[in-house]
Amino acid sequence: MSDVRPGRLKVYLGAAPGVGKTYRMLDEGHRRASRGADVAVGFVECQGRPHTEAMLDGLQVVPRAPCLYRGGDFEEITAFHTSDVRDAEDANKSF
Repeated sequence: MSDVRPGRLKVYLGAAPGVGKTYRMLDEGHRRASRGADVAVGFVECQGRPHTEAMLDGLQVVPRAPCLYRGGDFEEITAFHTSDVRDAEDANKSF
């Protein structure tokens, strides 16, 4: 067990959407992978930015699991045409 080292948490802060937090995180992933680290992307939202999506090339992306809510999946929930179904990413968007 002497080979086990404590993990490190790196937080990327940005004052506004689109300032490059996700891009920089993926860039760091590529840098570490080029040095031999085993890198995987657990979850990413590219928000339709093509340069950020291109940064996923060459990195292992963990597939998303189905999101079940009260016995139904996310697609069933979003099929409702009501203002009561909200996107969890709304908190990260500027309106």
